[in-house]
Amino acid sequence: MLRIRKYRGAGILRVQTYGEVAASLLPVLDAASSEEEVQRFLEDHPLILPGLLDLHHGPWDGIVVSKLPLGTDYVTDFAFLTKDSQTVQITLIEIEHPARLIFTKKGEFTAAFNQAQQQLRDWRAWIRGREASVIDTFRPAIPSIGLFPRNYTLQTILVFGRRRELSRSTKRQRRWESLASDAEPGRHRVMTFDRLIPEDPWRQSLPTVPDLRVYRYRDQGLQCISDASVQQKIS
Repeated sequence: MLRIRKYRGAGILRVQTYGEVAASLLPVLDAASSEEEVQRFLEDHPLILPGLLDLHHGPWDGIVVSKLPLGTDYVTDFAFLTKDSQTVQITLIEIEHPARLIFTKKGEFTAAFNQAQQQLRDWRAWIRGREASVIDTFRPAIPSIGLFPRNYTLQTILVFGRRRELSRSTKRQRRWESLASDAEPGRHRVMTFDRLIPEDPWRQSLPTVPDLRVYRYRDQGLQCISDASVQQKIS
């Protein structure tokens, strides 16, 4: 069974299953008065962020960055690097307040949803040609960056709204499904917050996720906000 273990030195403080941690997100989503509350929860439980295992090794050196800026124009909610022998993938995640609606009463996408989609398109346009500079931002936390030349790819992920909205009409379901079919695989993904909560133990077949440390970008630098003596891992 997959478990998230929190260690303090050699002693195990508490053991929770992955599902228990993911399920604890539900009351946060239902009661959150601000997007920041959800941001803080995900900073404390980064293992449920999407895209961590896309290149099978987990984030580079287990580093996840909260509020990484793209120059002075944009700020991401979460960012991390994954890699294989040939490629470094930059993953940028945008979350919105979970109470924001995906659809209008007429079944059209809301202005808020369209704006969030446009924001990620703006990120993609901004980062084009600046991939090496963005990757270099991680260098204080990942000293091994830059030792080997690699190709760069970019993935953006939007986490928006709740699944219950999708089931209210077939029109909504078709529109939502069209987003997945129109998206370029490995480049842009859209999902509801409910996708962060697994419905089956499929992760058991995936490689081990390394210990994760979360840094927040503050004062033009990276500050570790994870308790250095408390680490999370799947085993």
